[in-house]
Amino acid sequence: MNRNPYAPPAAALADVGELGAVPVHPDQLAREDFGGFWMRVLAYAIDEAVLYFPKTLVIDGSTLLIAREATLGPLEIVGLQTAIAIVVDSIYFVAFWSSPWQASIGKRICGQVVTSESLTRLSVGRALWRYGALVLSSFVIVGVLTIPFSSRRRALHDMMAKTLVVKRRAIERAIVESRGALPGSEPQ
Repeated sequence: MNRNPYAPPAAALADVGELGAVPVHPDQLAREDFGGFWMRVLAYAIDEAVLYFPKTLVIDGSTLLIAREATLGPLEIVGLQTAIAIVVDSIYFVAFWSSPWQASIGKRICGQVVTSESLTRLSVGRALWRYGALVLSSFVIVGVLTIPFSSRRRALHDMMAKTLVVKRRAIERAIVESRGALPGSEPQ
């Protein structure tokens, strides 16, 4: 088989949780099918609201326990609290991004899913890499400012981790188009 090396890859199997795996390729999606800047900001704000009380309990409890055993200065306490917050956030985001939901609670509410470049569910390793890239790119504010300007609305951490944020209904629409029917119904 003589295949053009510059041709796009064959269709991958999109896996959006309960929808199952079907052949959908990112090139089937329009630019507006990818998660936009403000919806991603809203999703993150929702996630931080969900995490506020659990994170506060863990940070304050850990700080009290550790500070009781050691004499820490103010900068050391802030560093400890930041490290604990990163660990709590990483567990939350990695668990949700690699779950059948493929989205944190905020992204789920905003109708977005996090996928690999081939629209498949992230492995735990890929989700962890994406979170690490998110932390690194957050030090450079330009990291999220790439969203409005990239063709697939990708932030710097998405580019680094080779992931996409896609509107769930866009994948559902592509699945319907590839199957020729609504999910769960017979083709006509």
